[in-house]
Amino acid sequence: MRQGTDPLSKICSELRVGNLSEESLRLLQDRLNFDQTEFENAVRIFPENQMCDEYNKKRTIQLRRTQRTYKIKAQDTYADGTKQGRTYPEQSLPTTIDRTGGFPNGIELGVGSRVMLRKNIDVMSGKSNGTTGVVRKIEWTIDIDQQISEGDMPKRVSILFDHESVETWIEPTTVEFFARGQQRVTRRTLPLILCWAITTHKTQGSTLNQAVVYLGSKCKTKGLAYVAISRVRTLAGLGIITLDPRKLLTTGKFNPADTDALDELERLRATLEN
Repeated sequence: MRQGTDPLSKICSELRVGNLSEESLRLLQDRLNFDQTEFENAVRIFPENQMCDEYNKKRTIQLRRTQRTYKIKAQDTYADGTKQGRTYPEQSLPTTIDRTGGFPNGIELGVGSRVMLRKNIDVMSGKSNGTTGVVRKIEWTIDIDQQISEGDMPKRVSILFDHESVETWIEPTTVEFFARGQQRVTRRTLPLILCWAITTHKTQGSTLNQAVVYLGSKCKTKGLAYVAISRVRTLAGLGIITLDPRKLLTTGKFNPADTDALDELERLRATLEN
């Protein structure tokens, strides 16, 4: 529905059920030639975390050329037991973000960093998990204008969210997760991740004016291509960096649509009608 009568609406409808036409495929292939300058600040959507990490690192390096950036380290402590409150050893921490409450072990930020909120702050005003924006100011605890030691946590960070015209101050928060031996750990950190690039999974529910999407061979999960391109409002707002037709077309061995999900949707519809 977000595409209305735009050509992208027809493309999404076809791809959703695994019936992409040759005309729609050609329209998608045309988006490989998008204007790089026009899409410079558009979010990149990749199927894998590693691809996102590499692109976010690339953009952070570019930012360092014009702005000072700061490496910020999460503060991890034992959540209970005789060591409660003591620093938890870094070598025993989970290494993937999906096992640490959605918050990374550290983040490098500067004015101009694109970030995503990873916690509901004010849902009614749109400041919820998944909201994106740009860092405008960083305020420190001891010297308000500078980080004393590398890794120190800021007092707060000012974000201009994409849907607002007024900046919002975001303070550190805490999350708990289990580490080695089911030891509960409390992590204090900023509820932010870098998002010049994000995974297709994290875009679910988002509506974007512009996005550059990867539709290559690493789109291994069914329905992934559909989710990625359906986040964008119009075909003109879609850029594609890699396109493998084998991931978009239905053949005897592959269907890009999630047929199990479609079958369940039809079952639920039939239940409601009855």
